[in-house]
Amino acid sequence: MQTLSWRGWRLVGLLVLGLGLTHCSSKPQEPLDAGTQEPSDAGTPDQTLLQDALLMDVDVHQRFLVASAFDAGTLVQELATGITGPIAPLAQSARFTREGDLLLLQGAPKNDRVTFWVWRPGQPQARELGQHWQQLVLNEGARRYLAWSERTPEETIAVRMMPVDTCTAEACPVRTLFRIEEDTSYPIAVLFAGDRFLWVTKKERVWRVDLESGDVRLLATSAFGLHFSPSRDRFLETTPGQPLRVRDSATEALLWEASLKEGQVSSAYFFDEDAVLANVTTAQGSESDPPKRESFVCTSGGCEWVVTGQCDPFPGVPALFRCLRRNDPSSSDTLLVWPLEQRSTQLAGLSSRAFVSDDGGTVVWETGAPLSPGLALNWEGTQPSQPLLLPEPYAPTNDGFFLQDPVRFAFFLVRKGVDGARETVLSTWDGQTLQEVMPAGGAEVRLGARLRRAPDAIYATVCQEYGDANDCEVRRLRLP
Repeated sequence: MQTLSWRGWRLVGLLVLGLGLTHCSSKPQEPLDAGTQEPSDAGTPDQTLLQDALLMDVDVHQRFLVASAFDAGTLVQELATGITGPIAPLAQSARFTREGDLLLLQGAPKNDRVTFWVWRPGQPQARELGQHWQQLVLNEGARRYLAWSERTPEETIAVRMMPVDTCTAEACPVRTLFRIEEDTSYPIAVLFAGDRFLWVTKKERVWRVDLESGDVRLLATSAFGLHFSPSRDRFLETTPGQPLRVRDSATEALLWEASLKEGQVSSAYFFDEDAVLANVTTAQGSESDPPKRESFVCTSGGCEWVVTGQCDPFPGVPALFRCLRRNDPSSSDTLLVWPLEQRSTQLAGLSSRAFVSDDGGTVVWETGAPLSPGLALNWEGTQPSQPLLLPEPYAPTNDGFFLQDPVRFAFFLVRKGVDGARETVLSTWDGQTLQEVMPAGGAEVRLGARLRRAPDAIYATVCQEYGDANDCEVRRLRLP
């Protein structure tokens, strides 16, 4: 495929009518073989939006799409008109804010620094804001802002912020909140953003910035073993040999403490403003024995055991944890735990992947070994279900999305076509019936597809087998 300059980037107006709506019958509790379904004549159109490009993000209102191209940098397309143009050098990552009114771009690290830009609709080019050391945080609560730490010519670390609502197409004012004398042995500052407080830690030191008053205070507490609530209005201290202590961010007053009988807290996470999940490690009698690992939920009323194993937050779903449960030294399982609801899923294999609906009511597990026979999807929810066996080449499911009314799981099914070539088909599954909605138009759909609603559509990078960016297209696949 020929590589185009940015002037050649265009909206491809051809609508391809994809075939493949499948109706399948199956017996309860027997695996359904996804490789044997016959397509019907129904279909839903898809659309190629960009050629020789990789999708980065689409705003929630489906007004703009951002993509990367090696020869043209970072591109933005207005979806209503197809008008496309470069706005910045080649970025490594890009994301729109929750409201879709600001695009944040970050470049590749260079000498431990990352250049970043912001773009507002109406700007001909993205605006470079600075270079951060390690972390750029975006707060999208009642107070919307970006914050980062940046090395200055005076050999200090400047903590800066940009209020999102003051950033316009003409200017994006940046404030310097305070400066830290640089420690060349540890130059990185870590930021935790909340509506009222911005927390900054650097090695063992902790600063609290009150965004209402502008007050900056260096606290006596150590950054080691410090954890923050989702709002940053509370923080947790985990000191070896002492109870867990939760304090108020504004006053540092002790709100509650809870004791664990034994062991040392290895990690801890707030899952709401008044509850903490703590992973505890306890040494065994013999040095040759592995340490005992347990997880507890702790509140002002004390700590309750959850599982023998270790739990970590499930990405993208609040108050949900993925837990590794140790059965014996050679056997482990995976389960999902909702501590607030005191509920957990069925056990799955150690390497199983999970997709969770927005309401938490449905889980789709991918079980088995990728690229091996027996790889399957398993439905866990309120409706009857049966496993769905994935066909050769037994490709793992990169992206999955839940659709509503009725509840279905949308994913890209990879299989061998009649000529033996690899093909990818957008499909939906409700735990029993597989429907092939349309061919995706290539051999591979890259990780990072986006589901957008009203109307429902999946935006994806579709590539030829083993192709580079010059063999890829950005496509929109509309869901029925």
